[in-house]
Amino acid sequence: MALHGNATSLLTLPLELRELIYKEVLLASTRRFDLLQTCKEINTEAQKFLYQRPLVFHSQDCLYDWLTLTSSEHCSQVTDISVFIRDVNLRPLLQKDLGLDMTASSSRLLTFEVYEAELAKIRGSFEKIPKVSNLTLRVLPDRQSFLYREFLARVLKLLSNVYPMLVEFETEGNMVHQNLEYLAGFRHLRHFAFDGVSASSLVATVDILNSLEHLQSLSLTSHQALATSLNSHPSQSSCFTKSSSDNLTWATNLHGLFSPTEALEDDSSELLLAADILTALRGHKTLREISIYYAQEPTPGLLIALGRIVKSQAEIKILKLDWPNLPSEVLVLYDLIDDIETFQIKPKAPSDAINVMCHVWTRRSEGDLGKLRSLILARPSEHWAESQTPASNRKDRKDGGIGIPRGLTKHSECSSRSAPETTHTHTIAYWKKQLEALDIQVLWYTEHYVG
Repeated sequence: MALHGNATSLLTLPLELRELIYKEVLLASTRRFDLLQTCKEINTEAQKFLYQRPLVFHSQDCLYDWLTLTSSEHCSQVTDISVFIRDVNLRPLLQKDLGLDMTASSSRLLTFEVYEAELAKIRGSFEKIPKVSNLTLRVLPDRQSFLYREFLARVLKLLSNVYPMLVEFETEGNMVHQNLEYLAGFRHLRHFAFDGVSASSLVATVDILNSLEHLQSLSLTSHQALATSLNSHPSQSSCFTKSSSDNLTWATNLHGLFSPTEALEDDSSELLLAADILTALRGHKTLREISIYYAQEPTPGLLIALGRIVKSQAEIKILKLDWPNLPSEVLVLYDLIDDIETFQIKPKAPSDAINVMCHVWTRRSEGDLGKLRSLILARPSEHWAESQTPASNRKDRKDGGIGIPRGLTKHSECSSRSAPETTHTHTIAYWKKQLEALDIQVLWYTEHYVG
C-alpha cells in the first residue's frame, strides 16, 4: 500500500500491537468490518477477533447450524453468547401417533426420548464453545408447558457443569418456575441478571446470592417488560411431574400431551419481592452494582429498599435505574445517590433530564454527593421528541438469528458529546458544563433497537 509522509504500514508494527488494534476495531459497537477487507494477511490475523464479539442465536437450532459452519479454532474464540431456548417441536411425534396404533405409555416414552435427545444436542453444542464467560439465556416469556419447564431446569443444571468458570449470566423471559440452585455451580460469577421471581423462597434466594463470593453486579429485570420483545412461538403444551432427578419418573408420569398452564406472577408481586431481596442483601460483602429494569413504575417500598442498600455495608458504587415515566422528584424524595459513584437514570423527557442535573448540581454545591463522579442519562433514541418505545414493545430482528453479533440487534453507547437535539438543547448543555465544573462527568447512554 502507498504510504504518505511519516505514515507507517500496519503490517510493519509488532504482531502484539496489531492484534490490539484488531481487537479495538472489531469489538467496537459498529457494523463496519472494513478492516477485514484491507488485505488477505490482515484478514487472516484479525478474523479471530470477530468471533469474540457478542453473538446472538435466536434458537438452539440456530446455534446448531452455526456450529456446523464454524471451525473448532474459531469456536474456541467465542466468549459471549445469547441463546434463546425454544421448546422442542413435538408435531412430528403427534403425526407419527396418528399413523400408528400406539399405546399411551409408548407415546409418553417417545416424548421423553425427544427431550432427552434435545438436551444431549444442547450440551454437545455448548461443549464446542468451551471458553464462554458471558452467557445470556433467553426463554419463552409467556405461559410455558410443564414439560418445557422441566426441560429448562435441566438446561440450567447442565450449564453449571459445562461452564463452571462463567463470569456473567443473564436470564430473560419467564423464569418464575425455576429455582436458583443452579447458581451454586458458578463459583466465579461476578454478574447475575434475573427478574427477582423464582421458585426459590426469599430466604433461599438471598442465601444463594450471598453464597456467590465474587458477585459484584446484580440486575433485576421484569420478565413482564420482556414478554413481547422475545421472539416466541406457540409451544407444545404437555404435562409431567416436577422431579428432574429421576428420568424414569419423568418418562412414565406424562399424564397427557395437553394440559392447562399456570399464570405468570403479577407486577406487584415482582416489586414486593425485589424490595425484599434488596433489603436482605444489605450485608453482601462483594456487591458493588445494582441495576433495576422494570416495565412498571416503582413502589415506595422498592425505592426505600434501594435507599437502604446504597447506605449499607454492601458498599454499592454504581446504581442504574430504568423505569417508565420515572420523575426526577424521586431523587428529592428518596436518598438514592448520596454514596454512589456512578448513577444512571432514564428521564422520561428532556425537562426531567434538566431537573436531574439541576438537583445533582444543587446537592454538590451544598457539599453533598461527594463520591459522585459520573451521571449517565439514558435515552431510547437520538431524539427525545420521538415517541419512546417502551420495553414491552421492542422488536427483535426478523432474520434467522444465526450467529448475529449482539451489537447488530441492540447497540448501546455512552458518549460525552453534546446532548440530543431538542428544544432544551442549550439548557441541557449549560447544566452539563456546570456539573463538569464540579468534577461530575455527564454521559449520554443511547440505546438503538433494530427492527
